[in-house]
Amino acid sequence: QEQQKNSQLLTRVNARVMIVEEAGEVLESHLLTSLSKGIEHLILIGDHQQLRPKINTFRLKGESGQEYDLDCSTFERLVKGGFEKSTLQTQYRMFPTIANLIRPFYSAIEGGITDSDKVQYPQVCGMKERLFFFDHSNAEDGGNQEGDVSKSNTWEAEMAVGLALYLMNCGYTGKRLALITPYVGQLLKLRAILAKKQVKIVLNDLDEEEIAKAEESDDEEEGVVESPAPGVKKLVGAAIQHIRLATVDNFQGEEADVVIVSTVRCNLKGKIGFLRFDNRVNVMFSRAKHGMYVFGSLSNLQKYEKNQRGRPPCFFSNIVTSFAQSKLINSKFECQCDTHHTITPVHQPSDWEKVKEGGCEKECGAKLPCGHRCRRQCHANDRDHLSYDCRMKCMKLCIRELHPCRGLCSQTCPPCREKHTFSLRCGHKMTALCSKNIQEMKCNVIVEMKLPWCGHTARMNCVDAQKIKSNPNKVLPVCKEICQVPLPKCNHPCQAKCGECTLQTFKQRQKKTIQIKKTVHPPCSHPCERPLECTHLCKKTCHKQGECPRCDEQCAIVCSHAICREPCFKPCLPCMEPCEWECEHQGKCPTTCGLPCIRLPCDRRCEKLLSCGHRCPSVCGELCPSREFCHECGNKKDSVVDFIMYDEYVALDVNKDPVCVLPCGHFYAISFLDSMLKMEGMYVKENGEGEGGGGWTGFKKFSDFDGSVLVCPECQTGISGVRRYGRYVKGVSLMMQRKTHFQHFQSLAIEYQKKAEKALATTSQKKMMNLFFHPAISHREESVFEKFKRTSEAARVSCLRATKKEKVSKNKLGWEEGIFVPSPITEALYLVEMVRLKEVLYRLRAGVILLLDLAKEKSGYDRKKQVDFIKKFFSSSSSSSSSS
Repeated sequence: QEQQKNSQLLTRVNARVMIVEEAGEVLESHLLTSLSKGIEHLILIGDHQQLRPKINTFRLKGESGQEYDLDCSTFERLVKGGFEKSTLQTQYRMFPTIANLIRPFYSAIEGGITDSDKVQYPQVCGMKERLFFFDHSNAEDGGNQEGDVSKSNTWEAEMAVGLALYLMNCGYTGKRLALITPYVGQLLKLRAILAKKQVKIVLNDLDEEEIAKAEESDDEEEGVVESPAPGVKKLVGAAIQHIRLATVDNFQGEEADVVIVSTVRCNLKGKIGFLRFDNRVNVMFSRAKHGMYVFGSLSNLQKYEKNQRGRPPCFFSNIVTSFAQSKLINSKFECQCDTHHTITPVHQPSDWEKVKEGGCEKECGAKLPCGHRCRRQCHANDRDHLSYDCRMKCMKLCIRELHPCRGLCSQTCPPCREKHTFSLRCGHKMTALCSKNIQEMKCNVIVEMKLPWCGHTARMNCVDAQKIKSNPNKVLPVCKEICQVPLPKCNHPCQAKCGECTLQTFKQRQKKTIQIKKTVHPPCSHPCERPLECTHLCKKTCHKQGECPRCDEQCAIVCSHAICREPCFKPCLPCMEPCEWECEHQGKCPTTCGLPCIRLPCDRRCEKLLSCGHRCPSVCGELCPSREFCHECGNKKDSVVDFIMYDEYVALDVNKDPVCVLPCGHFYAISFLDSMLKMEGMYVKENGEGEGGGGWTGFKKFSDFDGSVLVCPECQTGISGVRRYGRYVKGVSLMMQRKTHFQHFQSLAIEYQKKAEKALATTSQKKMMNLFFHPAISHREESVFEKFKRTSEAARVSCLRATKKEKVSKNKLGWEEGIFVPSPITEALYLVEMVRLKEVLYRLRAGVILLLDLAKEKSGYDRKKQVDFIKKFFSSSSSSSSSS
């Protein structure tokens, strides 16, 4: 169908003259079908003594000897039939010695073939001879079967590739060099070796098609071939560093300056295969212009001629004879260096390593533009050394002409890396890299200078000191001293750097003077440190205007039985273990550890002994301190135990005025502590000796307490765990617990009210369901509050039993003030009930809304049906316990 389209195209052109180039390669049938009715003149140009047209079936070719001769072209038939013709007798391609090889093939031409004056080419670079036949006896490796026509010769392929690489180094690349062979098998072998050498290869379309056909069928005439080697590509366009690779059949019509021919055949039977066909040999030996190098086996050819038994020799035998007569056949190449004119023999592929640079084995020795000599192996390419980088050490000096360059001769001299001592304008000396610009250097010598705007002496770099001297009105933030100016809002000392505050003040002032009074400061970074109700200090950054946040420290309420690990802001329970305050004079406190003590204090000295053997100096009923507090042998004798009278411990009469050791480690006389810690505000004291020798006769009402936390007079640490002051400390702790409970339930009530109002406002069914099924007060919160109530009730019962047993009146204990159920607890109970009441109301409202939605869904928008549905719902729910 495609041929029919082409025929129709030629008919539409309606040409009168047809010119056919390479007519010897055109099948007769193709030519006849191209002749349209309008053709008046047919011109055929070609050479019938070169390759014939290609036919896929071998037995139809004239080479098969079966007389089909279908590969005979019309051009050949006309010439052999004596048809009138014109002959070209001058060749413009081959050097005369190369043309001499094929002249006998054209002996029938009258006068023979002459050479043009333009074929006088120069000698092939790097070779002694421009025409040479390399003889070897290395057997071919060919196909696996006897009749396989795809042959290869690995040794010969390696030798041919070595020669090609050598000639490429001599400058023959691209279209100037070609490597051809009669066999596709050898073509694949050459391609694989060149790919390993990382050489770019050019294959034409015909060779690519033959390779593809050979891969598709095992019965193809050229045999089975291997898959293409990796890295081999068909190059499109011009490539600089590449080689032309082709079979002889596909190289007809092309040429190259230097051609390398691999004949392949070398076997025991003396078969020469394609070499016996004169047309193919004629093409093979007529492609070169400057030089040609042929690889073959003379012994194999002699075996072939011996097997011919008197038949006339083939054209290939005549060409080899011409090589022998000219003494251009040998088993070694003679590579001649153009620089030293040294001849290097090459016998085998490994010998090409001797001349891998395209020259000889000597050093190049040429003088380079830098003055050094070239130390490369003799090379034929880049004789002017334009791309050669000298690897010798550079002999130039640095810009200051003090140090030699450390780089290579071919490189640009890098900046000098040697050290050099410079004298700066300030008078100091500085050691830096020699290549550094002295104008850009900054003196880093540390100097001391009194700053004109703040009066501090600062240590700074010399370069900053020079700036201040040159312009004292320009403030630099170089002063590193702490500002310490009291801040106007909180009166804390400013903790910022003096230089920063000075600079910010200087920027805001309109009148620029040297003396500056710092008025602009950053925000105070000092911690608040105000004491909280729980005796902890506020750790938030200074916030003089505003309340302190809740305390996140561990609960400050401690006792000897247990430690509360919850944060201070969470409610906790008072300890229900028995109180441990006991002595032989006043007896044991009958109440629990978490409630205020209801026994009178004892002012006598403890009668127990310390570990050192001396009597304990502490007051009776307290835990005995360590031996370092011993009044006789301790190391605390110089400590002041009374800040009113400034009495030292060594001068104190501990028998009359014992000491009390606080948890923080400080200790004082009980007379001083009782007055500082408001002991008379908790107990009734009369003149004279009371119970316990201290004059304590009864209890005071709790309404007289101011509720402040007792702290150490010296370090302001909260006092806890001291039994003597347990009535006040525990009373304050209990009030703090009640207040925490109240605040906690108040926040729960507010949070639930917000959630309920938001849920009712959005009328979202999902939020309604969450409100309906989730209570405001969780079971855990309710259980904690119930335990707190039970604790208070248990304390009440405990105190009643104690009063009956000890016969102490209620007024003496301060009972009428309701110490165990005070007003905060009453408010908390009321608040809980209000939360529960609101919870019931909100749940009821949510349930009604859900019921109305259900009624609308079941009964539609009929008002009467909705009422009937609701009545039916309540009547059924009252009779069903599960629905209720």
